[in-house]
Amino acid sequence: IQTKAKELIVGTHGRSIYKMDISKVQELTKEVLAKSIHLFKVNDKIKSKNWGTQNYAWGKANEPSQKIWFYSNADENVQISITNEAKMTVYTEKVNAKKGLNSFSYDYSLPKEIAEKWNKKDKNIKIIAAENKKFYLPTGKYKVVFSKDKTTESTDFEIIAPKK
Repeated sequence: IQTKAKELIVGTHGRSIYKMDISKVQELTKEVLAKSIHLFKVNDKIKSKNWGTQNYAWGKANEPSQKIWFYSNADENVQISITNEAKMTVYTEKVNAKKGLNSFSYDYSLPKEIAEKWNKKDKNIKIIAAENKKFYLPTGKYKVVFSKDKTTESTDFEIIAPKK
């Protein structure tokens, strides 16, 4: 166990080596395990003008991704929602959680209808479709909310403007 890097390194007799991030396992305290649901910190992301663009004809589009980790004390559905600073819900999804550690991958996209609604509501924001036809969140502060039963957990994250 690499305590500083929070990684588990495993070597096999077949000369293979595996590396695994165990930071979330290390954060499973008695307090976390006693909760119905626990949402771990979500990292901030630097916005890129290349999100959704294809650099080469044979390549895939550059799509951002964030793995959002959470703990559930039972096998149940979890409602995920992301809201902007104006408390407008920009993304929702229902995830089937298993008892224990779970993750959900979010690509920072939002539905076309939400992008159009946001453009009408805030004239300072101009959300347009990327090359891959997806609409991506603009720079700003957001809140991720996980709901299960009558319990909610939330954390904030930010999409930061790139340095010039």
